[in-house]
Amino acid sequence: MSDVSQGSDPPQWQFALDGKNGVLEAAEFNVPPVTIDNWSARGSIIPRRGFIDLTEFRLSGGVGEATIKATTQAGPQGQSVTAEFNVSPMPLATLKALWPRAVASGTRDWVGKNVSAVNFKGGTLRYTNSNVGGIEPGSVSTEMERVGASFEASDAVFTPLPGMPAITAPNMSIRINDNVLDIAVLYAPKLLPGFRVELLQEEQLVLVRAHGSENAGDEKKSYVYVDWGPLFAAQHEASSAAVGESGLLIGLGPLALSYILRAGGMGYFRRSSVASHIARGELELVEGAPEFTYPAYAVYPENNDGRPDVQDALDGLKEVVG
Repeated sequence: MSDVSQGSDPPQWQFALDGKNGVLEAAEFNVPPVTIDNWSARGSIIPRRGFIDLTEFRLSGGVGEATIKATTQAGPQGQSVTAEFNVSPMPLATLKALWPRAVASGTRDWVGKNVSAVNFKGGTLRYTNSNVGGIEPGSVSTEMERVGASFEASDAVFTPLPGMPAITAPNMSIRINDNVLDIAVLYAPKLLPGFRVELLQEEQLVLVRAHGSENAGDEKKSYVYVDWGPLFAAQHEASSAAVGESGLLIGLGPLALSYILRAGGMGYFRRSSVASHIARGELELVEGAPEFTYPAYAVYPENNDGRPDVQDALDGLKEVVG
């Protein structure tokens, strides 16, 4: 560390730290410890003013990486914190373990307790708290906490509120503004009181196979059934003669696609998710196979209806998918 203060200013210490190894735990969420591969921290401290500027804290481990930028300042109302938390795609257990207790602790607690499965694709969380309290479990104050976030995920299973049934969302894009959910993009959502559902796009599920699978023996035994929800199940059952009985059932679309690309076979996938693989010659459409509708909806709280920013976001989503 080095003192970079000038003149009569109080001491200001700059730091640059690096390390390897270590373990992070989130035992309260019943997830295994995550081994830290490496970490680094850059910033400055003014002890007399109770000020810390964390220019960047980078942490990698458990097949994921998290970056935090934060400032904390002591004041008459307590210790305030402003932070931005960026995370790469990672397994849910890694996300729960890497998420610092002092960063958006209320949101962290909700995700830790209510999200039971997700293919997390990364995102950004912005956080302020004018009186953070402590950092140990039970000591962090959330009364003055404000959270904004934008992230993408697929194959999510979560319970929105206590006593409600779990919701399964094959694909979702979520935006939170000042602790309030603005818009979530879901495929085949369940209707919930207090939320408005608006159709964005009707995507198609198409049958594709890996090149060479048609010559691998009994083609019907190479069929992988992907669980796209109850609507697909009903449509599929009515047309099952086209593909016969499945030799394998996989509940996660990305996992099933990865399996077919590696081991061969065929299955139903969203046309947009396989377009690049078809273009590269890795997959091909099965001619004459039935196609199924897979609609995408925007879901947002009814009390946000009429807000100009929400309407602008809806218009932008429709333009992107249109």
